[in-house]
Amino acid sequence: MVHILLLSLSFLVLFGFMTFCILRYGLKDCFSRYSYRWETAPQALNWWSLDIIVSALLLMPLMLDLSVGSKWQFLGFLAPISMLLVGFTPRWATNNAQYIVHNVGVVLATLFSIAYAIIIPKTVWLILILGALAGIATLIYKKAFIFWLEIAMYGAIYGILLNKLIN
Repeated sequence: MVHILLLSLSFLVLFGFMTFCILRYGLKDCFSRYSYRWETAPQALNWWSLDIIVSALLLMPLMLDLSVGSKWQFLGFLAPISMLLVGFTPRWATNNAQYIVHNVGVVLATLFSIAYAIIIPKTVWLILILGALAGIATLIYKKAFIFWLEIAMYGAIYGILLNKLIN
């Protein structure tokens, strides 16, 4: 029950905020572009940061619990930690140090999430299907390839975790 609650809360926080951003500010080329929609001090965290940080912290115990006994359990820690790197760098486009940390976080979160997905049997197909859907969405909207790829990766991880919980 706690696992379903963690997954649901993380999903609602992340995708609820994404939906709000798209409806309010339009579709951007990547989710990180929304970090500039809130006027804060140059180094301050904002609502976008809070969204990424909270969703990552909600996923971490779930990912760790669902991979207990696996020699790859550490991936359930590293994927959310990498998301935290992204969340703590809201001024990534105008601050060189944040740009580096942000992009390292994005790449590591992606790699660790894919690796985590591979260690959970019978769920890799979700990544392939959602990746194809991201490509189709890009063709339909003619923009925002990175955004749709992000949606596909988030969707894959949430789908994989849900599949693991119900099976």
